[in-house]
Amino acid sequence: MTSFRHDQFDLAYQDTGPETAEPILLIHGFASSVRVNWVSPGWVKTLSEAGYRVILMDCPGWSKS
Repeated sequence: MTSFRHDQFDLAYQDTGPETAEPILLIHGFASSVRVNWVSPGWVKTLSEAGYRVILMDCPGWSKS
């Protein structure tokens, strides 16, 4: 995962697929992470294979953020 800094927080995100594809932003639920909600169940793979640009973000205080 890549990260950027905003207001003294490091926010981790993943950007999968071509930049020109229709984007989908996936944000995990409370007490979870990108891996648990979206990667492990196969959502990122399924959406990427369907031709979408999948953008995932770990919320502040969870996992890599």
